[in-house]
Amino acid sequence: MSNRISFGPGTSELIDAAEWLAVAELAAGTTDDVVNASGHGQAVTQGIAAAAVREALAFIPPGQDRVPDDAFWSEHARVMRVVDPERYTRSRLQALLRQYDPTAAPPTPASPAPAPAPAPAPAPASVPATAPAPSAAVTAPRPLAGPPAPPGLGARSLRFGVPGRCPAGSFARDGSELAVASGFTRTNGSPRGEVSVFATATGRCVQRHELDAYDVQLVHTADGLVVAERQRRDRSVEPGVLARYTPEGREVLVPNVGVDAMVQTPEGFAALGDEGELVVGTGDAVRVLPPLGPQACLAADPISGRLAVGGDRLLLADPSGAALVVGSVPIELHHVAFVGPDRIVTADATYVRLWRVDSDALRVVAETPRVPGLVSLAALAVRNLVIGTDPDRRVWAAAVEADGLRVVAPPTGLHGRLVWASPTGDLVALPDGIGERQPPAPEAVEVHDTRAWAAS
Repeated sequence: MSNRISFGPGTSELIDAAEWLAVAELAAGTTDDVVNASGHGQAVTQGIAAAAVREALAFIPPGQDRVPDDAFWSEHARVMRVVDPERYTRSRLQALLRQYDPTAAPPTPASPAPAPAPAPAPAPASVPATAPAPSAAVTAPRPLAGPPAPPGLGARSLRFGVPGRCPAGSFARDGSELAVASGFTRTNGSPRGEVSVFATATGRCVQRHELDAYDVQLVHTADGLVVAERQRRDRSVEPGVLARYTPEGREVLVPNVGVDAMVQTPEGFAALGDEGELVVGTGDAVRVLPPLGPQACLAADPISGRLAVGGDRLLLADPSGAALVVGSVPIELHHVAFVGPDRIVTADATYVRLWRVDSDALRVVAETPRVPGLVSLAALAVRNLVIGTDPDRRVWAAAVEADGLRVVAPPTGLHGRLVWASPTGDLVALPDGIGERQPPAPEAVEVHDTRAWAAS
């Protein structure tokens, strides 16, 4: 081309990398009728397509081989990044450029950075130095590509690709695995979904099960994954089953139960049923206790095994489910979490409160200013921090200081519809929530090592 088309110097601040490729495809796919009617030749439309690909290539920093994650900020871009991450490598983009502009220079290896940088500190032994080999079961998970993680995030940040909406996730007690339920909503109304287990050290999918369920809750236990499967009949959601999944197969524990919340305990799991009943499981023994009243949320302390049940009141129970003490609440609680055996954090529609457990009472010792209604809440005991997410996928955080709560800026780079934490809070995972609004759009689940965060 004698007059190469250009959209300007530098990288775009309005259009991200995936959107530039969409522009290229739109221009390249322009029909002859449109070209002739507009008075533009095919060379012009191909030139526009080539210029758009160059814009996408411009996002790749010197010395790197793919478009970095921070060059994807639109909803469409984040979906496409999960669907086909290899589409945004330097080699693929250069090949596409030559397709639109045969005069483009042949591909060359990624050029080194202008000035040598100090050698990075070696990653922990449990973190692979390169992306893991693809898993046949799901979209190949890989360490985050692009530039180093922002200050406050460590090398253990990983991204897993999953098929769609993620209603539940659970870490193994030692943090070695993350189980994610995903899918469950399809454009034709089918409730098919899956549960996948990822090794957090390598990012590999090590176990996968398909489910014919509308929605699920799940927790990791020493004996396998305990999954509460719900069914939909016509327009109503009906109780399903409580089952244990292992690499060897599926075992039904309770045949007819509706579960609203489920948590991991030191010895197994606890679940809150539709009618307020408490289901406590240890190994093969599962007990269904009488209803505790209208309840909405459940938490377990990973050290003592105590249970906190929230709803129209806050109830503290021992590991067997026996009530110990009850506290009154001004409005219904939506979330509850332990930050220690004697401290509980709760959230309702407008406030987050810290409770102190005394010998015979529960009392509020601190509360935050009004906060937006949280979709999820998790306690990170190792960080003395609680974090939550709002309906817009923004992360909220508060530091727990003795008997005080202080709202703080969340760690850089976190966003997601939900947040799940390992028992001690060393690891957190956040699904990006794209599939909540565009089913069955793929989602990404990001895992972060909180021990690498800078002090709040």
